[in-house]
Amino acid sequence: METQPLPPALGEAKIPRYLVDEHHVVIAIADFDPLFRAYLDHARRWDREPDPFESVLMRQALAGTCLYLSGRRDAESRAWTINLHKPALNVFVTGDAADDHVTARLFTENIVTSEASRMYCQVQPHAQPDGKPLPLRETVIEVSGLDVLRMFETFCKQSDQGSVRFFDYEDSRSAMVVGLPGCDPDWIAALDRERTLELVENARLLETRQFAFACGCSEEKMFDVVSSVYEGRPDALFQGEEGVEVQCPRCGHEWLLRRTDFK
Repeated sequence: METQPLPPALGEAKIPRYLVDEHHVVIAIADFDPLFRAYLDHARRWDREPDPFESVLMRQALAGTCLYLSGRRDAESRAWTINLHKPALNVFVTGDAADDHVTARLFTENIVTSEASRMYCQVQPHAQPDGKPLPLRETVIEVSGLDVLRMFETFCKQSDQGSVRFFDYEDSRSAMVVGLPGCDPDWIAALDRERTLELVENARLLETRQFAFACGCSEEKMFDVVSSVYEGRPDALFQGEEGVEVQCPRCGHEWLLRRTDFK
């Protein structure tokens, strides 16, 4: 009897990538509901539950990040910040293709906006074997509308200068179509959601990537960051208290740092 594949665990997204030889494209498609539900559980615990509109933004941001990273092997981490003009809010999502982790956070207070919505992408290459850090690279593009997957499409076309399409499906799946050398950009531009699913049915499976919702922050890491800022000045940090709570800027997790640890 044929064994059915196990469904993704909470917080994981398994992304199969298919090669369509005839059209020289790779299609990545996955169900991102388990990963999104892990984000919701984290947000409820450490921040607040997003409203329905914010949930759509975050689901698409997580899907777009995982799909983009699923085709990369670079030793680097990438972080996207979508600064919406109206409504004024920031969608932050980051991931690393090396450890297959992604995390995200919404910011809705004290948001500074410009005349148009923008997408910022920061690329931090991993340190060289000798430990020497490599410079951070940043790209900024203007985006329109409220469809985050369309924003990722715009980013890929402008930053990577490639033929790319993103699609959302009602069953919580999302897909990314990437053109390879020799592809017809007009054919990709005319592609729709239904045709993409048809292509997957007869495509050749290349690999399956798996991404998990995880930040990687810890008490030790937060201590290292804070102690480097307040080195030799514990009174300025604790202000008479025995402990202080600090928040991870990437995921919002709160960590308690004790004054005795600074000794």
